Amino acid sequence: MHALKIVIVAAAIMGSTGSGMAETNSPLSGFLRVTKENLPILIDNPSLTFSVGDHLPLFQENDKYFVAILPDEEEVPRLVAFRLVQMGTRRAWVTSEAIMYFAYDTSSSRGLLYLDLDEELPVLSESKSGYEVLVTRFNRTARLWIPRRTRHMEYTAFSPRRDASPIKESTKEPPLSINTNEIIGTIKSGGKTYYIYKDDSQVQYREETSVPTTLSSSLGRFWPFSSPKELYQGSFVPDATAQEPFDGASDHTSPNSSALYTQKPPAAVSSTAPVLQSAPDTNGVSASVVEARQSPSSLNAWAHRGCRLLGTYRPVLVAALLALSAIVLLRTQSSRKRRPKKAPDAKPVSRVEDTDPGMDAPKSPPTHKEVPMDLTGSLSSMPLGSLAQLLNTERETGVLAISDEQKRPVGTMTFIKGDLIDAKTPALRGTEAVYDLVRRKTGSFSFKRGPGIGSQRTVQESTMPLILDAYRRADEQGS
Repeated sequence: MHALKIVIVAAAIMGSTGSGMAETNSPLSGFLRVTKENLPILIDNPSLTFSVGDHLPLFQENDKYFVAILPDEEEVPRLVAFRLVQMGTRRAWVTSEAIMYFAYDTSSSRGLLYLDLDEELPVLSESKSGYEVLVTRFNRTARLWIPRRTRHMEYTAFSPRRDASPIKESTKEPPLSINTNEIIGTIKSGGKTYYIYKDDSQVQYREETSVPTTLSSSLGRFWPFSSPKELYQGSFVPDATAQEPFDGASDHTSPNSSALYTQKPPAAVSSTAPVLQSAPDTNGVSASVVEARQSPSSLNAWAHRGCRLLGTYRPVLVAALLALSAIVLLRTQSSRKRRPKKAPDAKPVSRVEDTDPGMDAPKSPPTHKEVPMDLTGSLSSMPLGSLAQLLNTERETGVLAISDEQKRPVGTMTFIKGDLIDAKTPALRGTEAVYDLVRRKTGSFSFKRGPGIGSQRTVQESTMPLILDAYRRADEQGS
């Protein structure tokens, strides 16, 4: 298969009479190629702060920094960096979907992003001081500023072909149609439409400009991100609709979940995995890169997107529903405890006219003190982490006992006003016991309200950061 080449035609939207299509330079002026392994690029500090539980899409994790996507109103999002360690532990917990959750209140910092050897970065814009390029990691793309003084970078400019015989305005022939079989995408920016072609076939023009029908039905708003030699079709969440790259470049694979926790240099992760970034254009017009032979309907496109989002956030939705159900149960029990008592001088009301004068009035039924129910359940329906979060939110005081499938006790956790102060198993005590208990996915639990008799503080960490760290360890160990 011959090498993929790009021809871009700019279609300026003119008045009612139209002035035809004129060829111009692409907004992608060229690309930078990296000539050194693990080339560090500095990321500036935007001076932002985040709270515990806030989350961002992970872009790269190296030996010193988390680098994350910072969504904004620009066409392509920018990057933000955080130091890897805070207070002796990792600053964030990373899920298998490459989403980082902050375990502490944290602030951004200056950081480093490492580039791979021979990585090619499309140039969005350039100036006397440097280049603004597109870079891709973990099926996500972002913009990055690279100073001109950076060493070990080679710049290659595009050289679009010029047509020797442009169409005159007086031409009365019907407008020529663009060969949509050769179009692989469009970019709308600055009042112009850019058509991206697959090879060096002759470019055809037409007087009345409009996007071809086969290009108007796309999967959403995307931005071209990959090397000019290798264009891809994909989305944030890899699925069956993702297309193989052109020109036989099929040996680039998406990073698996095990790469999220590795301490190896970022060069071990492929930088050319299939990615497309959804972003609105500054003029309110979408920018798309699609293959011409695909034209799914808008309804099917939104249906696919909805299914992907549902599949991505299904564990979060399930955990939220379980936590909500438990909160309703606890609220119901609390309302029973807070029922008003009868006044001391209140007398039972009886129907005197229906009683026999010679008989005593019937006594009122004895009252019983309302005893709150204990919280019990199965770990398969409510994980221990979700249960601990619920007890922390409700500021409950009591002892949570955990048993195995044969109802044999395996450990306890003691809570004082929602704070986890003690945990123990037959072999462990304190923080290590928490790690061991959170790994359990089967068995049952029982929470008994009341002060923990004889309990002493053996857990010094805050409850929710400790639970998040326990989940991270369980994921790393594959349990």
